[in-house]
Amino acid sequence: MDKLVSVVLVTYNSSAYIIEALESIYKQNYSNIELVISDDCSSDDTLEICKRWVNENRNRFSRVVILQYPYNTGISANCNRGFKEARGFWIKILAGDDILLDNCISDNVYYVLKHPEVRVLQSDTYIIDEDSNIIGKSAPIDDLFKIAPPNLQFEYFSLSYSCNTTTLFIERALLQEIGWIDEDIKMMEDTQLYARLTLNGVKLHFMDKITTGYRTNLSSVSHDDRNNLLFFPSIYNYTIQTNDKYIIPNLKGAKQLFLKYWIFIIRFFLDHPSLNNKTRATTLMYFLLVTPCILGNKVLLNSIKCNIKKTAY
Repeated sequence: MDKLVSVVLVTYNSSAYIIEALESIYKQNYSNIELVISDDCSSDDTLEICKRWVNENRNRFSRVVILQYPYNTGISANCNRGFKEARGFWIKILAGDDILLDNCISDNVYYVLKHPEVRVLQSDTYIIDEDSNIIGKSAPIDDLFKIAPPNLQFEYFSLSYSCNTTTLFIERALLQEIGWIDEDIKMMEDTQLYARLTLNGVKLHFMDKITTGYRTNLSSVSHDDRNNLLFFPSIYNYTIQTNDKYIIPNLKGAKQLFLKYWIFIIRFFLDHPSLNNKTRATTLMYFLLVTPCILGNKVLLNSIKCNIKKTAY
């Protein structure tokens, strides 16, 4: 259990929680850890806090690197800078407002030692609030998704997001093999990564243990205008980009038509800002348009589950 593990801590205006994130890395009960902090031009004092903390705690780690960029580039590029700088065999990514449980690294390493075929591993996570209180845990991953081969994991994933990105534990070499994160998709590093992994024949593995704490907070990019909009431009423009580039072209038949219709709905509301506000009329319009999606998703997902059963049993 002595392979070097790189914890890549990606930060952007994370000053409120960065000490908690750093301390959670320090407290790991696994010794051989490299810390790579990659900051995406924070406008607060995140970097200053990190530098002070590192000066006091550098000896805990095999190596410490702090990367700072002169302008904001987005999550994907920020991740890549950390990944490329890392020297560990395994990479554990952590956002600046999330935490690792003390057992996180050791549990992941122990699992991959027992299962040498694993190149990418996920687990369960607590959901924590802005005050670090546990308010829940991640939704369970469907057992059929866990046992599916990569091609069917891709199809399942395209219809029902089934990953806990906070828990991602991955070979650095694998990231390099697939060409790192696609930086053209600036803010949706997780969906494109899992799509590209499964498209490249890499199976997503899961460990039934809680290893991290994922913070839900009102200032995150996915919560902007959450009370006013049907679709958040900050998220759904990247959803369209990811689907157009990686998901829709790699589906066939009804599954492809289904995703194209769903993307059409998103584009329709984003292209008409007056309709993208939550009023009684626009909400009714939304439900009328998405009802076929709700029904179609159930039918198509059920067919994928049947195919998984056929391949597994």
